[in-house]
Amino acid sequence: MPLTDTVASRDGQRVAGWVGLGLLLVGGAAAVWMRGGSFYLLSSHERFDHPDYRLLSPGGPLGQGYGVIAAALVLANLSYLLRRRFARWRVGSMRAWLDIHVATGVLAGLFGLSHSALQLRNPVATVTMISLGLTLATGVVGRFLFLFVPRADLERLQLRCSSFDALEPGLGQTLLMRLEARPLPQVVGRVSLPKVLWHQARWMREARQRKRLVHETLAPYRARHPEEFQLLRAHVAETALLAADVSRAVSYDYLMRSWRGFHRFFALLMLALLVVHVAVAWYYGYRWIFTKPGAGI
Repeated sequence: MPLTDTVASRDGQRVAGWVGLGLLLVGGAAAVWMRGGSFYLLSSHERFDHPDYRLLSPGGPLGQGYGVIAAALVLANLSYLLRRRFARWRVGSMRAWLDIHVATGVLAGLFGLSHSALQLRNPVATVTMISLGLTLATGVVGRFLFLFVPRADLERLQLRCSSFDALEPGLGQTLLMRLEARPLPQVVGRVSLPKVLWHQARWMREARQRKRLVHETLAPYRARHPEEFQLLRAHVAETALLAADVSRAVSYDYLMRSWRGFHRFFALLMLALLVVHVAVAWYYGYRWIFTKPGAGI
């Protein structure tokens, strides 16, 4: 498949994924709002007089039910970490698991916000929601970055370079040797987000230099074979892009690794706070189906 077709297909999958996630979020938010929008718009004092107060308050059957759903979605969301840890299981593709990871995370945030009834009235709930928000934000940004991670297709690059041997014997090998002599991005010591971000500008310049290197290496032969190079103009551009993607793929891999660590910190913090939040609610009698009607409200 030509590179342009591959890129177009990948872009189509990206758009479809984001549209699907947006529709899921908008549909869920609309359903929750239709059920309790009039209640959520009231102040804390006015809510006591609302006919659905006992139902939609954080300790009410539906309000607490939202919290249970959010907690279940958080646990389902963490199953992605198991899939990454035991990659040899090969239970579904990593892309599908990542999409599920994002969808369950976003829905957990929606139901968590609905559980709070859009008000945070104690420190534990406040810190839990803040950690959930930070986890969602870093996760969504990470998913956005992942969409633009280039793939290093070394086999295709070698094939494209070797095809230039038809014009000049050894031309493709010369090009490959010059590209291999260029250093790839590398982090010395521990990979951390600040360190990776510090190097990103230089790594981007190095990727552009690899792209220019292809054109500079082929320039002397272009003068001797103008007609052939005119026909191979798209071929040359694709080779330059593949050469740059080798460097970009390594730099983005470092970025994603460090960003995952950043996101994982907030996820573990959120999980710990969620356990504390549930324990406090259970201690004070907010036990949903285990509580007698009217108790703990």
